[in-house]
Amino acid sequence: MLRASLIASVLGLLASGAPGAAQEATLSKPPLTYVDFIKQLTDLDRLTRLHPGVQAGLASSWDRNGTNVWGANGDAGQYLRVEPDGEAVMMDVDGPGCIYRFWSANPQGLIRIYLDGAEKPTYEWDFNQLFQGNIPPFIKPFVWQRENGRASDCYLPIPFAKHIKITADKKHGQYYQFNYLLFPKDQPVESFRIPLTGLELGRLTDAAIIWAKPGNDPKPRMAGQTTERKTIEIGPGQTVTIADIAGPAMIRAIRLFAASEQRYVWRKLVLKGTWDNAPWPQILSPIGPFFGFDWSTAEYAAVPVGCRDQTAYAYWPMPFKRRGKLEITNHLERMARIVAEVEWAPAPNLPADMTYFYARWRSEPDTTVFDYPFLETAGRGHFVGVAMPIDHPLPGWWGDGDEKVWVDDDDWPRFIGTGSEDYFGDAWGIRYLNGPSWGCSLQTAHRTCNYRWHFMDLIPFEKRMRMTIENYGPNGVGPRGHYEYTSTAFWYQAEVTPPFAQLRGGKFTGGTDPLKKPETLEYGATLFRNLDASVLRTYGRGVPYVLEAEDLLRNMVRNGVGQIITDAGAPYELSRERGVDFGAAQPGGVLAGFVIPVAEPQVYTPEILIAPVEGASDISLEIGGEWVEIAGRPDPATIRLKPVVLDKKEVPAKFVAATAGRAIVDGLRLEPVPRAPRAMEAEEMAVASVSTGAEAPHPSPAMAGVSGGRILEWHASEPGQSMTIRLADAPDVPRVLGVRAMRGPNGGIIQAFVAGQPIGPRFDIYAPEKGPNPSVWPLGLVPAGVRDVEIRIVGKNAAASGFHVGLDYFRWEPQIISADSAPGVWAGVAGVRGCSYEAQMLGPAFSAGHHLWIQPSSPGAQADIEVYIPSAGQYAIAIRYTKSWDYAVIQAELDGKDIGPRVDTYSPEVVLGDTVALGQVNLAAGRHILRLKAVDKNENSRGYLMGVDDLIVKSVP
Repeated sequence: MLRASLIASVLGLLASGAPGAAQEATLSKPPLTYVDFIKQLTDLDRLTRLHPGVQAGLASSWDRNGTNVWGANGDAGQYLRVEPDGEAVMMDVDGPGCIYRFWSANPQGLIRIYLDGAEKPTYEWDFNQLFQGNIPPFIKPFVWQRENGRASDCYLPIPFAKHIKITADKKHGQYYQFNYLLFPKDQPVESFRIPLTGLELGRLTDAAIIWAKPGNDPKPRMAGQTTERKTIEIGPGQTVTIADIAGPAMIRAIRLFAASEQRYVWRKLVLKGTWDNAPWPQILSPIGPFFGFDWSTAEYAAVPVGCRDQTAYAYWPMPFKRRGKLEITNHLERMARIVAEVEWAPAPNLPADMTYFYARWRSEPDTTVFDYPFLETAGRGHFVGVAMPIDHPLPGWWGDGDEKVWVDDDDWPRFIGTGSEDYFGDAWGIRYLNGPSWGCSLQTAHRTCNYRWHFMDLIPFEKRMRMTIENYGPNGVGPRGHYEYTSTAFWYQAEVTPPFAQLRGGKFTGGTDPLKKPETLEYGATLFRNLDASVLRTYGRGVPYVLEAEDLLRNMVRNGVGQIITDAGAPYELSRERGVDFGAAQPGGVLAGFVIPVAEPQVYTPEILIAPVEGASDISLEIGGEWVEIAGRPDPATIRLKPVVLDKKEVPAKFVAATAGRAIVDGLRLEPVPRAPRAMEAEEMAVASVSTGAEAPHPSPAMAGVSGGRILEWHASEPGQSMTIRLADAPDVPRVLGVRAMRGPNGGIIQAFVAGQPIGPRFDIYAPEKGPNPSVWPLGLVPAGVRDVEIRIVGKNAAASGFHVGLDYFRWEPQIISADSAPGVWAGVAGVRGCSYEAQMLGPAFSAGHHLWIQPSSPGAQADIEVYIPSAGQYAIAIRYTKSWDYAVIQAELDGKDIGPRVDTYSPEVVLGDTVALGQVNLAAGRHILRLKAVDKNENSRGYLMGVDDLIVKSVP
């Protein structure tokens, strides 16, 4: 039925199409026909032979500024060139070759394909429609698109004989990728043309059946193919053999079921494969990552590997000449049970250009490296894919990293992608995605298993190959060092053991710091190491910023104080699977002394992680002879303490029991108190001068609810006194300096000055109760080149008891109010819901070179702008929005009532919109709230972002 429905759908679509150009005279090699390219959609046996002279490439929208800043990440709208007629060129390559995959995060406008030097487009399609299965022969499952119309993949081959050029009808700000292979010049290729012939249609339908319901072996059976099935119980530390086959032969399939009473059976059982008695195993991987997932059983199916109904399968062909041996080692602390099936067949006629199959796992817990490497190898062969499970307990988007590939003598990478999720076939983040050759096989709260199989668009190498993916840390800004990056690289090569020594001394251009220029680097020794229980250990409960108890207390344990335990078989998890058990504890009892290694002196919120056993003791810290007060217990396994200042690299401390009970310490979590985005912490800024008679400003003790955990406190005694803060860097252009103040009953009234002149309004810090101001106040416009800003006491509220000043942080704020507004009017962002904001630099066309950039991800998000009116009266209010390709329809609201029209701020490119009159209103003196709401979007828009260049508030006579 599936075949019939696919044929019917294709026949129904093939009503029109442009004929292809006639091919030139046949050369000595038989031409690669479209039937040959269709066969490659399922031909895994093709991987077992070398592909001399074939080169892989990627045309993408990578940020070309990467030649200056290694981690440049502006990957949208980057084209090779723009033609005089406005067409934006995405790819321009001489043949013969074939495009095997193309992808976009935001396909827009028209895509045009020029084949073999054609002056006019050979084909032209709506780029977005091309991924929806309605344009022949771009049918599902070779095309795919997420429901939101963003992530879009196509795996229909597009061969070209002489040349291919691909353009967009104009610049659209697109993200795009085109993966291709180039063949030797003497290899004839029949260029893509439609409609397909009946033979081609039949073969495409056969391939579509396999892609639509993967799980069965797509390879033909070989003569004498047999299946060996074993059910085995493996004890802790035991190794069993699941296949030991005399060659010449070829393994055709491996299927595996695994279970244990202990968690993480798919991580802690390790598969080892050795071909022809090689000293370096060609396969060495935990069983889960070998099948494309990790930690727990996945449910997904791709063409070469997958897992259905708790049984995993791998259909990579694995030839060998003399002997093939597969073993599994149990690194659990409990018994494991496996059911293993190995299909193999005699292969007496292995070709001279045969390649061996490789699958090697590596892991970097707490990785800080920017370009995390999948593979570095020497020899001849081709890369065919990667499984990349990531444990990312630190909140925030882990991705955005570009893949990069160096082949043979490449200095600059020939592949540079546009984002981690893009490489794995998704966009704008990654979610569970069961693609035939791309996707995400498993996703939980802090674990994501990604995969990409290159069985069509393999990456050949003839000397060496290096492949990496970038690691930015959360949300593209870090900090790095809290993720476990793991990967299993899959490749074939001719050598039974890679000649890694040939890598040494090889140089390439790369980078170690994403913010710096690229530099010359050298290949090192092999990336891969032997696997044991310590290497396979997981993050366990998955908590960031933890100093592990077993590390902190190692010397104490050696001296008989406490013992290291594991969570094997326990109903709870420990961080990194281990903790230290002190047995029964009494109130006030010291469990152990240790030294806290402090990464950076600042304010931390300590949390003591414990095992949540019945009758567990509450545990605290003693630092400097003082107990740290317990603030709460967010969950049974976590005791939160009040913030503390840790201002030395090493701080002596003790674990102490606050209550009687069982004391099992899992770890000490030291999370830095969060800092506001783009904050310049007031307590860390240099104070250039202070008025005579006023106290010197000083950092406060640690406190909750403020950025960085402290504020700058200053006690003035009378109006006119001031302190001058010195900015770390002077602004290049005039910029609005904002401040978040700590308000309270003894707060004064402050105003900012530069060179003795006020730069903005006065702000009253008085409030009946002490607490941080909910918004950032715009102190005023700091001229370019100025570093010293005076904060002056200009009075106090009649209800205030003093002239105290508490400042949390400074920050550069967007300049919102136009210079054409009435004198004394000021505005600042009072708050946001469902979004964030910042001043985004956009160039001289915008006021002060920037705009207020509001970044919602969904409709209903809003930003509140606090507008101060100096005197009551009639005011005319107007606004000038920014327009762009992912911007919203905006409705403004003033003091709770809609004002002005709905404005569609979509534009294919970033432009400054026209001034929009919101209306004339009577306003009382004081503060008012102008709310901007993302209420809808244009059908062509890809998001709900908002931008404001100017707010104009004029007094009406």
